[in-house]
Amino acid sequence: MSQPTESEIKEYFELHKDDLAHPSSFDVVIYQAADQARLQEKIDNPMFYSPDIGTNEQVLPYDRISPELASLLARTSLNSFTPVIPDGKGGYMSFYIKSVESAKESGLESVRNQITNQIMAEKRELVLSDYFARLRHNADIKIIRDVE
Repeated sequence: MSQPTESEIKEYFELHKDDLAHPSSFDVVIYQAADQARLQEKIDNPMFYSPDIGTNEQVLPYDRISPELASLLARTSLNSFTPVIPDGKGGYMSFYIKSVESAKESGLESVRNQITNQIMAEKRELVLSDYFARLRHNADIKIIRDVE
């Protein structure tokens, strides 16, 4: 498989502009706790107070957070909590989405790698489906005995 050409990348970008647009930042409250059950209790009942649950209000710029976190925050609806996730320090965290700053349209250069990866994934899928279709077509299956 060859790498996508410049014209393929530009065409893909023009066809999928809406999919490639993303928010500029997320205004969140980060809830952290050592005990996952305690944090889940806070999510289930926002009026619940526990001194072992820490809060931190932040604005997270889209360009400065990991793609996984950005995807999680983008999938979470406004005024709701994300699922509880490990915080990497032996504890757990959840994000409450207060607001999302307006979506900005990405320039071609900022999403070039993402487009290249998506085109290559589509090409791989096409090659694999074609390969398996040919295998099924060329298969010579003989029944040796009847099973009763």
